[in-house]
Amino acid sequence: MKAIVWTAYGSSDLLQLRQIETPVPRPGEVLIRVHAATVLAGDCELRRAELPALYWIPIRLMMGITRPRDKVLGQELSGVVEAVGEGVTRFEPGDEIFGVTGFRMGARAEFVCLPASYALVKKPAGMSHAEAAALPVGGSNALHFLRKAGPLEGKRVLVAGSTGSIGTFGVQLARHFGAEVTAVCGTKNLELVKELGAVRVIDYVNDDFTDEGIENGGGFDVIFETIGKVSMARCARVLRPGGTLLVTNPSAWETIRGLRSAMPGGRRVVTATAATTSEQLEVLAGLVDAGTIRTVLDRRWPLDQMAEAHRYVDLGEKTGGVVIDVVRQAA
Repeated sequence: MKAIVWTAYGSSDLLQLRQIETPVPRPGEVLIRVHAATVLAGDCELRRAELPALYWIPIRLMMGITRPRDKVLGQELSGVVEAVGEGVTRFEPGDEIFGVTGFRMGARAEFVCLPASYALVKKPAGMSHAEAAALPVGGSNALHFLRKAGPLEGKRVLVAGSTGSIGTFGVQLARHFGAEVTAVCGTKNLELVKELGAVRVIDYVNDDFTDEGIENGGGFDVIFETIGKVSMARCARVLRPGGTLLVTNPSAWETIRGLRSAMPGGRRVVTATAATTSEQLEVLAGLVDAGTIRTVLDRRWPLDQMAEAHRYVDLGEKTGGVVIDVVRQAA
């Protein structure tokens, strides 16, 4: 089978298209013919080995100290069950499914074997493989953190980084939960986030959301910081007493501070790691079926142009998901 092989940490040019052996499902596993995968910002961090200080040692121990242990990257996928191993009852050949590979990686190949117990669920019928592949990580992170904030009905929620993989779902889910959503994004995406459900939009190119928050209603009940670029101190300026700060990509200091949980005025900090689960994916699939949320796609590349896709994500300017069409699909 064809796969993108990763043999060393560093440049995207090190990603190579090769023929490797097609896996065979063991007991409890499913063999998936991958139709679509994604390139996440986290994938690029792994490739470059540029990881937050707090996670550098444990992740390098898992992934390989001097060179990658797992040769095929890829955390998200959508595809069709090709075969099942002994004892598998959740799925059968022909099922269209989507989900995550966990630390097994392996989605950037024509086939991958995963335990049937992993976060894998049936794909909504009205969703393309490209749209489904870009749902799990961003959608589950947004759902996980917003649940941590408690009931959102009538609350003022600010989403910083509202056009990334997590942020686009954060805006939609916060709106679904009854919040009044303010989104922070760049000029080119102002109309997009309004379409996703934001009542107010702050253009970070021209305005500081901390000033805007103070001037318009006295701050926010929840701040969802999805990109790891806004300090706790800045957020604290516009977080109401008793409010919650959700940080998805914290620095080492912010993680330690998050363990203490509290800020002045009864404010809480939540930095807990979000692990994608089948329950989360079932909830998200149901919301897709109901027309409540949708996947925002930026660009798509074929499997043999993986390096170009990585270079684009490295720029840090993507909107929503970047998809790899392992099986060529209609746009």
